[in-house]
Amino acid sequence: NGFGGSAFSLKTTERQQFWSSMSHEINLDCIQEGEQYTVTGMLMLLDDQDNPMDCDPEKTWGLHGMDGICPTLAMRVVTGNLTVDTDLGTVTGGWTPGTWNDFYGLITVDADLKKADTVTLYFTRYMAGRNLAIDDLKMTPMTAQDPDQLVNNGNATSGDARFFVIKDGGTLDVTQPGYDDDYAFIVTNRVSSTYGMGQPIAVDFLEDGVVYKIHAMVKLLLPTGVAFDCDPAANYGEKVCPKISVRAKNAGEPPSTRAVASIQGDWLSGGWNRLEGHVTFLRNEVAADSLFYFIDGPKAGADLLLDNVGLTKTDLVAVA
Repeated sequence: NGFGGSAFSLKTTERQQFWSSMSHEINLDCIQEGEQYTVTGMLMLLDDQDNPMDCDPEKTWGLHGMDGICPTLAMRVVTGNLTVDTDLGTVTGGWTPGTWNDFYGLITVDADLKKADTVTLYFTRYMAGRNLAIDDLKMTPMTAQDPDQLVNNGNATSGDARFFVIKDGGTLDVTQPGYDDDYAFIVTNRVSSTYGMGQPIAVDFLEDGVVYKIHAMVKLLLPTGVAFDCDPAANYGEKVCPKISVRAKNAGEPPSTRAVASIQGDWLSGGWNRLEGHVTFLRNEVAADSLFYFIDGPKAGADLLLDNVGLTKTDLVAVA
């Protein structure tokens, strides 16, 4: 069975090497030099009998052995006799065995990649002898609509959840109405408080020393449609409110994560509430292979509704 109720997915079996994987060749006529693209999809790990397998995104291949390591999404670029393999990314958050888990990577198209003979996506660094299944693979242009607004489709005007990915698990879709327009995002089937959604950040647009405002409008509902209330002052337990975090990740290294935004003011029961914070991106975040922001945190079982998600440049200057 595939992701989201689809009948099919793609699976690699009888894997004799850790790099054994399905692969997909990119159509180079469809990419533009100077653009960034996100590669997203859903991943499931299985043993050779198709029983669910676990992996730990905090562990690194080699440093922590080979067993229990999450696969790495990689890209192979072949130009004449030259072959270059590059790590692109891995799973976006924690791992839940037996369900579909999201992964993402980031591709920057330079002149060498554009003129390559072939560019192929594949998975590597997953223990041999185990099965690997993927679904819902997408490659999407990353360029923001405005260099001062670094979130794509933040108010769901497209009528779908394009550019956003699931964080850890759950189901991401759009619902009506939104905060101040037709659509909002909704994350359902949240069996963990870590389930949410997010989007990679185009680091090429980030400026040194600039303070950015990161924000969203949020509402919480139980699956029955009844409002669920959180407490902005709670640090632990079932009343914790949603938060926005940023996560920097280099291939082969554990991620670095920090919270950057919280609920402003008192919680309005059944209504839209503002998540907001100010952030100056750290040097290690800007230099990372991938930089990802995500929204999660409320009690498991509560549906997370989001709209007007934004990351905007302010006139403030960071003080060293």
